[in-house]
Amino acid sequence: LDRDGIINRKAKKGEYIKVWKDFTFIKKNLLGLRKLSKAGYKFIIISNQAGIARKIITKKNLSIMNYKMKKYLKKLGINILSTYYCCHHWKDNCSCRKPNPGLFYKASKDWNFNLEKTIYIGDDIRDCIASYNANCKSVFIGRDKELNSLRKKYRPVYVANNIDKISNKLIKYLK
Repeated sequence: LDRDGIINRKAKKGEYIKVWKDFTFIKKNLLGLRKLSKAGYKFIIISNQAGIARKIITKKNLSIMNYKMKKYLKKLGINILSTYYCCHHWKDNCSCRKPNPGLFYKASKDWNFNLEKTIYIGDDIRDCIASYNANCKSVFIGRDKELNSLRKKYRPVYVANNIDKISNKLIKYLK
């Protein structure tokens, strides 16, 4: 899963969620994740957080938000196995910043899962490209027209406004 735009509402472009009080969950997505959890699926969050490199958010605050987010999601029955964050600046050209697949590979190695049998859920075309680069499928949460510039090979398996809308389709697809 991506975090901003999937688990919580995104900050405005160029801004960041810096403290817990600004972290607002997206209820429809959580409903869908809960259904997927009840069907036995577990989640790993992979997210770009360049605000660290840009000194807009501290690692400590990211850690606090991560802890509180996972605690809240666990209470809802949503099992987050782990979180992976790229804290580099986009100018750093690192291998872990999406659309590069570095964190996908690290998560796959750490948790011993097959990326070919994995679906990544995100709200940005970079999420679809990162999924393709990591040899896994993607689901795009947003409007289909946002994908107009996306090359065919990067197209997601499903496009929907929220995860709840496609959770049943995903469960069938993954079986």
